Amino acid sequence: MSGNTSTNSGIYAVLSEWRDAKKGETCGSGNIFKNNKYGNGYGGKSIKPIRWGGKGGGNAGKLTWNNCKKPSITNKGGNSRL
Repeated sequence: MSGNTSTNSGIYAVLSEWRDAKKGETCGSGNIFKNNKYGNGYGGKSIKPIRWGGKGGGNAGKLTWNNCKKPSITNKGGNSRL
């Protein structure tokens, strides 16, 4: 994701990965986030530019952040808050 402007774009981050291992979904790789402008998330909440992991529907809402060995999204810089 590069060269975008995002506002009111999420709960945790502008770009995040959501994975449900029970549905056979695997960890992503090679995703890059750079040169974007971003504001707050839903309801004006301050959010991070990226976060990998997620809540899997098959996990009844249980957080599954960090259950992949490597981050699937890399922050390559040039991002700025609006």
